[in-house]
Amino acid sequence: MRKAKLGKAVETVKRLLHAERVPQFAGDVHHQYEDKYLLVERATCLAAASQLSCLGALGLTAEHLQTMRRWAAEGSSVSLRFKSKESCTFTREETREEENPRKHVEETTVGGVLRSTITSKVVTKITEYFWKFEATYALEAFCGVGADAASRVVLASHTGVAELKTTTKAPAPYPEARVPAINQEVNITWLVKCLVSNDQVAPEFRINRTGPDCKTPRRNLETNLAMDHFNSFAYWTQYVADYFHHLRTVQPRKPDDSVFSPESIFVPVLPLMFDAWNKSCLLAVLQSSEPAQGPVLSIGDGNRFLAEELRCLEEHRSNADLAFPGDDGLIRAVEVHAVAILLHSRDVCETWKRTVDYVEGMLRQQLVAAIGKEIGPAEFAAYMQFHYRKLFLDCYRPKQFCFSVRRSENHSPEGTVSIDEEAVGLIDGGSIRSPVVTISQCSTKPVTMSFDLNASTTVNFSGNVHLHGWLSHSFSGQSGSKLFLTSRARQFSSMVVLVGRVTSATTFDPTYAAIVQNKDELTIPLELSVIPTPKEFKDAIASLSPEQQAFAKAFRAMQLESTLFGVAVVQIKPQLEKLLNLAEDSLTKEIKLTQDLLNLFLTYQIPSDLLSYDDSPAPGTFAPPARPAERVAAVRGHVKAMFDMIDEEKRREIEERRREEEYFRQGLDASIPLPFLSLSGYWQPSLLRCACALVFTKGFTKGMAISGPHLQLRAEREEAPRIVW
Repeated sequence: MRKAKLGKAVETVKRLLHAERVPQFAGDVHHQYEDKYLLVERATCLAAASQLSCLGALGLTAEHLQTMRRWAAEGSSVSLRFKSKESCTFTREETREEENPRKHVEETTVGGVLRSTITSKVVTKITEYFWKFEATYALEAFCGVGADAASRVVLASHTGVAELKTTTKAPAPYPEARVPAINQEVNITWLVKCLVSNDQVAPEFRINRTGPDCKTPRRNLETNLAMDHFNSFAYWTQYVADYFHHLRTVQPRKPDDSVFSPESIFVPVLPLMFDAWNKSCLLAVLQSSEPAQGPVLSIGDGNRFLAEELRCLEEHRSNADLAFPGDDGLIRAVEVHAVAILLHSRDVCETWKRTVDYVEGMLRQQLVAAIGKEIGPAEFAAYMQFHYRKLFLDCYRPKQFCFSVRRSENHSPEGTVSIDEEAVGLIDGGSIRSPVVTISQCSTKPVTMSFDLNASTTVNFSGNVHLHGWLSHSFSGQSGSKLFLTSRARQFSSMVVLVGRVTSATTFDPTYAAIVQNKDELTIPLELSVIPTPKEFKDAIASLSPEQQAFAKAFRAMQLESTLFGVAVVQIKPQLEKLLNLAEDSLTKEIKLTQDLLNLFLTYQIPSDLLSYDDSPAPGTFAPPARPAERVAAVRGHVKAMFDMIDEEKRREIEERRREEEYFRQGLDASIPLPFLSLSGYWQPSLLRCACALVFTKGFTKGMAISGPHLQLRAEREEAPRIVW
C-alpha cells in the first residue's frame, strides 16, 4: 500500500512539472554528497510548510501566527492543546405503541354462507428513553503553561449535541460527565522558530555541516531536533483524530468511511531528485543569469508541490460539505475535514522520517558498494593494523599480545601466553581467534611485587614487567569483543599462570591460578566492564549530595587503582632449583627427575625438606662445596628413596588388603556343623543368622536341603554340610 501511494505521488509530480525535468528517486540519480544535505533540508522545509498549511485549515490565522512568533522570540515555548469535555443527561421518557404488520382474520360461515369476519392484530407497547449527549472541544495555542488568558489563543472550537435513544434507563449510554474527555498537548516551538522572515510564512531549515556533532545528513543536531518535533506532532495528530472517530461512533448518523480518508491529498515530501533535461521534448526557456540548478528540487518546484497540496485540501473540504450539509450535530463537515487534515499531517511526518532514513540508507549502500563489502569489527581492526605499520616506528608499533615463556634466549620456550580475540584482523570474516594488538612498554629493570598465598604466607616475585594498552573496536548495535586468556605448555614443560588485578605498584591480587604442563592448553574467557569517562562521571555526580559525591569519588578512585588486569607467569624449573638447593640450570636436561619431582609434590604432597640437597657440613668439620652434578645426584637419590618407600608402602597395603580378602573367603568356606532338622523350604534370614552362629555335632539326614535368599545348605550324606554363598 505504501509503495503504491508513493508511485501515485511520483506520477502526480510528473504531471505538475510537465516535461521540464524527469523526477526519480535520489538513489537512481547521479549527485554529490552536498546534494544529500540539500535534499534533507528541502524535505524538512516542505514538511514544515505542509504542517503550517494544515494548521491554517484547522483555524490558524496570520494574526495567530504572529502572536506565536512573538512568544517564541521572547523565549517562551509555544504549544498546541486540544481539549474536550462531554456530558450525557437524561431528558425524557416516551411510550408508544407499535402495531405488528401481521393480522389474524377469523371468518364464520353458516351453510356455506359467510356470516361474520373477525380481524385481530398485535400491538406492542414500547417505552423509550432519550438522552442528551453534548461534547465541547477547543483547539488553542498557548505559551509556557498557558496560565492566563493573555497567553492563550483559540484557533477553533465547537459544541455539538446529539440525541441518543435507549430502551433501558439504566445504565446510561455514556458517563454523566467527562472533564476533560481529552487533553492532549504538543510543543511546536521548533516549527515556529523555523519562520525566520517576518514578511511571509516561509520556513527555513539549515544543517550546520561544520558542527562537531554533524556526521551525516541524518546524524546531526538540527535533524535530531526536527525528528523529535515530527515524532511528537505525528502522535498528537493521531490522538486527536482518534477522538473525532470516537464522536463519530456516538452520533446516530454514521458517515461513510471514505470521507475521512486522506488518500486523495497530495504529500509534498518525497525523496526525489531530477535527472538531466528530457531531450525528447521541445522546451523553450528564458535565458537566466542564475547558475545551473543541481538535481535537488528547486524552491519553485517545492511551491508547486505545496500549491497542489492546498488544492487537494480545498477539494476535500468541498466534498465534505456535500456529504455533511448543515452545522448541527457532533460531526459536521468541519470535523470530517479536520480528521482528514490530521491524518494527512501524520502522513507528512511519517513520509519525512522515511525520506531522511532513505538518505541515510542510500549513503550506507553507496559506501558498501564503494568498498565492496560491509565492514565489521574484524575488517576495521585489519584496517587499523595496516595504518599502524605506516604511522608508527618499529619500536612504537602496536604488537600482538603473545609471549614465549623462557628462561633466557639460550633456552627453548616452555610455552606461550596470549590474550586472543575472535576474528580480529581477518579479511575473510572468519572466526579464528588471534592475539589482540596492543601498545606495550617493557621494563627490563626487575620490579619486586608480592601477593598473599594465604593468611600467613606472602610470596615475593620479580622479573620483566610489560605494560599493555588495548584499543577495542566496536560498532553500535553489536556486542563487544570476546577475549580469552590462552596459555599453552610444551611437552615436558611446566609453568604456573596467575590471573588477577594489580592493586598497587608492588602488590598483585591473584584471583585464579593454574599449573600448565605437558602440552596442556588453558583457556579462560575474560569479561570486560567499562567505567564512565571523566566527563560522564562528572555529569552523573553533579546533582548528588556532597556525601554521595565523596563516596562516588572514593569508589571511582578504587576502581582506577585496582581494576588493572594482570597476568603473572612463574616458571617451575627455576623455582625447583632454588627450592632443592641446586645450581642454576641444573634441571634443564633432567626431564625424568623434573617429572618425578612434580609427581611427588603434586600427587603425594611430599615436603621439600625430604628431597632438597643439604650442604651443611657436620659439626666441627669442613667440606668443600659440592659440584652441580653431585647435588643433582643427591636429589635423585632422595627421589629414588622416596619412590622406593612409596612403592614399599603400596606393596604393604596391597598385601594387607589381600590378606583381608583371603581371611574373609576362608571364614566363608569353613565347615559349620548344623543340627538334624527334618525341614524343607526356605529359611528366614534371622533363622539363617542363628544357624550360622551355632556349632553342632549332629549331621543332616541324607537328601535334605535347606536354602534361603543368600544361603544354601544341602546334605547328601550324614556329615556336616558346607555353606555356599
